[in-house]
Amino acid sequence: MNSRVEFGDFQTPDELCQQVCGVIAHSGLSPASIVEPTCGKGSFLRASVQAFPDCRSILGFEVNPVYADEAVDGVSVTQADFFATNWADVLGNLPEPVLGIGNPPWVTNSAIGSLNGSNLPEKSNFLNMTGMDAITGKSNFDISEWMVFHLLETLSERQAMLAMLCKTTVARKVLRRAWKSGLQIGEVSVRLIDALNHFGAAVDACLLVCDLRKATS
Repeated sequence: MNSRVEFGDFQTPDELCQQVCGVIAHSGLSPASIVEPTCGKGSFLRASVQAFPDCRSILGFEVNPVYADEAVDGVSVTQADFFATNWADVLGNLPEPVLGIGNPPWVTNSAIGSLNGSNLPEKSNFLNMTGMDAITGKSNFDISEWMVFHLLETLSERQAMLAMLCKTTVARKVLRRAWKSGLQIGEVSVRLIDALNHFGAAVDACLLVCDLRKATS
């Protein structure tokens, strides 16, 4: 169970993946490339293949080697640690528009630390804390917050869209941080989802969509 919590191993139901892809398709996006950085057993990848049959490149990345070996027709899945992956290299040469999609782990860095886990970014003052909190590393943040913001930074100034399931508090923090740092993230929408129904989690959650194309047009 500890490993499941550490790596956010709560698979996204097929129905919810299909709904998310429907929202993206309705926006008018026809992606040339699709990337899921934490693809698990591939529910989002399968939904993407069905929703965007003309997409030229669909890539999945997954830290669990057992899941990475599971076949998803028409998709390249690579076993990789999100935090050890150079996403600028991965995303840099993909044909546009690029769609980043997925459901990163809903767990905090302190929760992983309490499990003696390693599914964490390198230590840094991510939240720009000051004083002793910064020195002692007391800052606590959701792992998905780090992931989503990093992907936004990497995709900025590209013809791209990022669509991520996350806690609503994470969506707010990511957007606040992006706007405060002057990151151009285009048109944003936040759609609430029923996390209790889909994941058995009593938490406010949403689909965060950032249409970066609107910032580069």
